[in-house]
Amino acid sequence: MAKKNAVSKFINLVLRIFLSKKNISSFDLDSPRKFLIVRQHNQLGDLLAGVSLFRAIKETYPQSDITLIVSPFNYPGLIKNKFIDRIFIFDKKKILKPGYITELFKLLRESYDVAIVP
Repeated sequence: MAKKNAVSKFINLVLRIFLSKKNISSFDLDSPRKFLIVRQHNQLGDLLAGVSLFRAIKETYPQSDITLIVSPFNYPGLIKNKFIDRIFIFDKKKILKPGYITELFKLLRESYDVAIVP
C-alpha cells in the first residue's frame, strides 16, 4: 500500500509541475482575451444549455478567443458554433499516446486569461 501511495504522490507532483498555474488573488478581469472552457460531462443537453455562456463572453469581450475542451460524445453538437474559436476533443482512450498528450499539454500551457469549468 505504501508503494502505491508513493507512486500516486510522484504522479501528482509531475502533473503539478507541468500543469499548474499561479492563482490570482484579484478577480478584476480588465479585458481578458483568451478563455478556456472545460466541459467535463457527457450530457449534451447541459452542454447546449451552456451556449448562452459562450454568447455572453463574445458579446461582453468581442475580441476574445474561446477554446473549449469537450468529450468526443459532445463534439458534434458544437462543431459549427459561431461563438467558439477552437475545440479540443478530450478522449480518455488516447491519453497514453505521446502525440495526443503533447498536444493536450501544449493546449493547457497556453496563457489563458480566464479558465471556466461550468
